[in-house]
Amino acid sequence: MACDLTRGFEVGCSDSIGGVAEFWIANMPNDFAAATDGSGEVTGLTGQGLAYYKYECTNAQGAASTMSDNPTVNDQNGSSFFDQTATYVLNKMDKIKRNEVKMIARAKMSIIIKDNNGTYWLMGKENGVRLTAGENGTGTALGDRNGYSLSFQAQEFEPMPIVTVAIPEA
Repeated sequence: MACDLTRGFEVGCSDSIGGVAEFWIANMPNDFAAATDGSGEVTGLTGQGLAYYKYECTNAQGAASTMSDNPTVNDQNGSSFFDQTATYVLNKMDKIKRNEVKMIARAKMSIIIKDNNGTYWLMGKENGVRLTAGENGTGTALGDRNGYSLSFQAQEFEPMPIVTVAIPEA
């Protein structure tokens, strides 16, 4: 199989910003499907009971949530995949958040992440997403974070596709 390159890249304008604005999280049903076109754009999201919940991000300085989609290649084995990771940061611990974090820790999820440029990305399209680590705490000093930091991971054959269709909301 030939893996021919198809184009180059220009530097372009400096009109992009970092960070994450929102996480949309759903339980991933057994019949979950995300149809995509040839350009890597999601054209449909389906699955029995599929409903995403919106989780707003804390965007204060030093509290930003993150997302990455890193190619991982092993020449020796002839394998490659995309290691998709995201961290959701939320301030102020309370009972409602505690109970939701408990459910997130146990669920196989589908996550759509809206970056600060307004682009939506589907994490875990085929294999789903799992919570891999978290940190919940009060901090030490008065200015420390009291809250949550949740780390998610997915490993996929393809990079995250862009979502332009309506998100099925809960």
